[in-house]
Amino acid sequence: MAYTQQDSDKFAFNEMFTHIPICSHPKPKNILILKKSSDLMEEINRHIDINVETKESDKKFDIVLCHSKVDNNLIENIYENLKDDGILVLSPKSFIDEKDVILEELEELSKAFKIVMPYRVENSIIRQAYFIFASKKYHPTADIILQKSELIDDLHYYTSNIHLSCFELPKYVYEEIKDITKR
Repeated sequence: MAYTQQDSDKFAFNEMFTHIPICSHPKPKNILILKKSSDLMEEINRHIDINVETKESDKKFDIVLCHSKVDNNLIENIYENLKDDGILVLSPKSFIDEKDVILEELEELSKAFKIVMPYRVENSIIRQAYFIFASKKYHPTADIILQKSELIDDLHYYTSNIHLSCFELPKYVYEEIKDITKR
């Protein structure tokens, strides 16, 4: 089957948004998606025994995928809705076009989370888009669960090697964020 560039961008975005946190958390059971997406649901459904919700509730979540702009109040709410070992991932932005937004989000997240790291995905629209991974406990490269990440069927972009390498940043990005990220 031949894929278009748009297909490739969609695969990359959805797979990197979902599988990075799922394969970094040993037993994610409850995921909250802020801004529902059937494509994200499809990716999450590749894993068994995960409950997905699209509205905030009194329930505690293992992972929150946030596909909207965040502010201090939203970060506080998400932090409170995460379990003690929870992970938050923010949707990607261009470091060139949205550098100030990324730096602000990194700074705010670093006040609350133990680990805060941007990771990148290549695509044709933004060239390099940066997600932000924030965790109360698990490190995305030290705690990757290889037996989980290697056994996901029918992926087009994500691999264990991509998972590990996406946290390697260009020097100009690293220099801008090194004092505010928590590795």
